[in-house]
Amino acid sequence: MELNQKISILPQQPGVYIYKNEKGKILYIGKAKILKNRVRSYFQKNHPDAKVRALVSQINDIEYIICNSEKEALILEYNLIKKHRPPYNIQLKDTGYPYIKITNETFPRIIIIRKIRSDGARYLGPFTSTRPLKATLKLLNKLFPSRQCKKLEQRKRPCLNYQIKKCPGVCAGLMSNEDYIKNIESALSFLTGHREQLAKKLEKEMYKASDELNFEKAAILRDQIDLLRNITRRRQVVDTSLERDYIAITRDGDDACAVVIQLRDGKILGKESFILEQTQTSILSKILKTFLQEYYMHTDFIPVSIDLQELPEDANLLEEWLRERRGKKITFHYPQKGERLKLLQMALNNAQLKLEEEKIAKEEAEARTTKAVKELQEELKLPILPRRIIAFDISNLSDTNKVASLVTFVNGIPRKKDYRRFRIKTVIGQDDFACMAEVVTRHFTRLLEKNMKLPDLILIDGGKGQLHSAKIVLDRLNIKNQMIIGLAKRLEEIYLIDKKEPIILKRNSKALLLLQKIRDEAHRFAIAYHRKLRKKTLLKSELEDITGIGRTRSLLLLKAFGSVAKIKEATFEELTQVKGFSEKYAHIVYDYFHPPDSLTCILELQE
Repeated sequence: MELNQKISILPQQPGVYIYKNEKGKILYIGKAKILKNRVRSYFQKNHPDAKVRALVSQINDIEYIICNSEKEALILEYNLIKKHRPPYNIQLKDTGYPYIKITNETFPRIIIIRKIRSDGARYLGPFTSTRPLKATLKLLNKLFPSRQCKKLEQRKRPCLNYQIKKCPGVCAGLMSNEDYIKNIESALSFLTGHREQLAKKLEKEMYKASDELNFEKAAILRDQIDLLRNITRRRQVVDTSLERDYIAITRDGDDACAVVIQLRDGKILGKESFILEQTQTSILSKILKTFLQEYYMHTDFIPVSIDLQELPEDANLLEEWLRERRGKKITFHYPQKGERLKLLQMALNNAQLKLEEEKIAKEEAEARTTKAVKELQEELKLPILPRRIIAFDISNLSDTNKVASLVTFVNGIPRKKDYRRFRIKTVIGQDDFACMAEVVTRHFTRLLEKNMKLPDLILIDGGKGQLHSAKIVLDRLNIKNQMIIGLAKRLEEIYLIDKKEPIILKRNSKALLLLQKIRDEAHRFAIAYHRKLRKKTLLKSELEDITGIGRTRSLLLLKAFGSVAKIKEATFEELTQVKGFSEKYAHIVYDYFHPPDSLTCILELQE
C-alpha cells in the first residue's frame, strides 16, 4: 500500500505510530491523541523543523497501535522506545544508571542494581553514581540493619554479619518479621528524605519501649535517633515545603544535560545529573517530557511538586500519569521569583557545568584515540590510516558451543552496531586455526556479496598460525592489499604477514594500548556469547528429550513438581492433574520414566 494511502486511512483514535525506513528499521516512535491528525502533521510541505524533514525523507512505511486512551499511548510509547531505541527519538544516555532496590521477599534486602525488573520490588532512583549510594547504604545499615545474605537459610547460630552488627540475625530467628518490616519502612523513609518525621516516629517508639521497661530496645532506638539527627543537621535548610524536585535542562548541539535537585522535608537531599542524546532540534518542552517519562517511570517515590523551566509537552497528561503512580495529586510549577527560582537556576547552572565537562571529556577522548590511531599507522608503517579496525576472537573452551566474535572500532571508538557473533558450524574438535578460517570466510563473503566497504585493518587474536589461517581465506576470496595483523597475548607481539620477526611496542605505547583494548573487547564479546549458549544448554531439561514433550510442557511439569526427580516419582494420576496436561501426554511422560521390563513385555505378548 502507498504511504499516502496509509496516512489517509489512519484512525482518528489515540495510539502509537511507528515510522520505518525501506529496510524495515524503526526510525521514530511517537504517541498521538488522534493518530491521523498527528501523522499528517509530519508530511506538510516545508516543515519548519529540520529534524522532521530529515526523518520524513527516510520514511517508507508506517505502523500504528490503537490504544484506549492517550495516557495508555504515553506508557506504550515509552516502553517501545526503550525496547527499540530509534535513532530519531530523544534518549537518556544508556550508562546503566544505578537504582536502590527493596526486594519483594519475606525479609526484604536493600541492594543496588542497574536493571529494572517487573518483580514486585520497590525501586528508588535513578542515580548517577554508585559510590555515594554505597556510602548511604553502609550508613543506613548502621541505623536499620537488614539481612545481607542473598539466600535466607535457617540457622541455629547467626553468621558473622550479626556479630559485627551488620545484620539483625533473621536467619536464626533473632528478629520477628513484624519488627524487621518496621526497620525496612524506616529505611525507606530515610531514603526518600523524610528524616525529621522518621526521628519523631522513632522517638514515640522509644518512649513506649521505655514505659514497657524494654530498656534494650529503647537504647537501640535512642542511638538511631541520635545518628539520624546528626545526619539531618548537616543538610542545608532552604525551603519550608515538604517535598519538591527542581529539574533544569541545558543543550549543546545534539546533547543535553538534565539536573534534578531533590528537596525533602525542606532540605536539599541531593543532586543527580543525566546526559540525553539525539536532542538535535527538538524543542525544550519535548525534551522535558521525554526526561520526565524516563526519570519517574521506575522510581517508587515521586514528589507532589515538580519545578521546571517551562511546562513539558502533554503536561496535563503527564500530571495525570504521575498522580496515578504516586496516588496523590502531582503538580508542575514554573517559578518566576523567590527561593524556588533561585533553586531552579542552581539546577540550570549545574546542568551547564556538567554538559561542559562532558563535552571536554569527549573531545579529550577523541583526541587520545585519534592520536593512538595515527601512532599505530606510524609504528606498523601502514599505507593508510586505520580508521576502521575489526577484530576476531574465538571462544573454544570445549567441543560444544564453539563461538567467535567480531568487534568494530572506528577512529579508536567501539561501533557496537557493527559487532557480530558466530556459532562455529564446520569445525569438529578444538582447532582454533580452522575456526578462524571459517568466521573470516563467512564475514568477508558477506561483505563481498553486499558490496560493502572493507576494513582498513584486521586484528586477529593470536600469533602466526591464526594470522596465516585468515590470510589464506583472504587470498582465496581474491581480496588484495588488505592490512591484517595478529596480536599474541603472551608477550603482546604484533605479527605482520610480510615480516618474519614480530614487532614489540613499548608497554605504554598508545598504539599498543589501542590494540589491547580492541583485542580485549573482542574477547569479552566472544566469552559473553559462549556463556549465554552454555547457560542455555545447561537449562535444557531432560524432559525436552521426551518425544512430544517440548519446552512449554516441560516448564508446566517443573512448575507443578519442582524437579525432574519428583516427576520421575509421580504417579500417572498425579501427572494428569497438571494444568494443561492431557492423559495422552501424562502417558508419554509416565511411560518414559517407567518403561516395562522385558519379562512384562513377553507376558503381555503371550496373552
